[in-house]
Amino acid sequence: MLILGDKKAVIEKPATVNDKAQKFYGRKFAVIVGVSDYQYTDAGLRNLNFADDDALAIAEFLKTPAGGSFASGDMKLLVNRDATLLSVRAALLDMAQRARSEDLVFIFIAGHGAPDPLAPQNLYFLFNDTKVVDMAKTAFPMGELKQILDTQVVAKRVIMLLDTCHSAGINQKSKSLVTGRDLVQKDDENNISNFYLTNQLFRQTGRAIITSADVNEVSQESAKWGNHGVFTWALLDGLKGKADVNGDNLITAGELFVFARTGVQKATNFQQNPLALPGSNSNLTLAFVEKKAQAEK
Repeated sequence: MLILGDKKAVIEKPATVNDKAQKFYGRKFAVIVGVSDYQYTDAGLRNLNFADDDALAIAEFLKTPAGGSFASGDMKLLVNRDATLLSVRAALLDMAQRARSEDLVFIFIAGHGAPDPLAPQNLYFLFNDTKVVDMAKTAFPMGELKQILDTQVVAKRVIMLLDTCHSAGINQKSKSLVTGRDLVQKDDENNISNFYLTNQLFRQTGRAIITSADVNEVSQESAKWGNHGVFTWALLDGLKGKADVNGDNLITAGELFVFARTGVQKATNFQQNPLALPGSNSNLTLAFVEKKAQAEK
């Protein structure tokens, strides 16, 4: 598996078709966030088209037997006006308190992410009530998410899928305007969310973290991908059966990453390249392939 991080290539042992998926028998908790509509569309912040649809589709999949039959009471779905800073923070803290060691924690976030224009070293997820001119008080710090996961979540299995980016509104490689999950900031050429995450977060065993794009890239969305971000479109396609490379009827994190990365690269002509963070456990089971989906492969 080729893991791209701080502009260097790190080679990790790939998952082979003979790898045995780690089966799960505990309780499953999920926090799913998707923000397309923002209250304060100024200072370069724009509404998105499909981040809320991404969250809704992921939530629906998790409810199915193939997705693990997550119980409604153990899932928190927050989209648009419900996805405020306080509500997302409360959902994450509640999940951290409820999940035990043998359980699984699933986090999905789709929407904008950005550095604070007043303090670019500080990185944030932007939710419905975020004000770009006051990110310190109205956006969710990535450092806080790290703290919650590292100090409060005791679950041995953590799965995190991020369909966000922190890059420029102009694709710096092609110099052409793109439709993506970007906060417009002049001369901002780096998707520093992945740079930050790769170097600082989620290195513990039992965590599978996949982000939607590499550095210097915009995370794209379009109606041509089923009214989804291209990353979420590929994730859903893979989770519903197509990522089951070894035919064992289980989708592992490693299989999903390879499938999603390949699909996104092909769909975007290599303008967007999903990332699996160093230390991710490629054998974590994410989905069960139903016989019908297996037959359609």
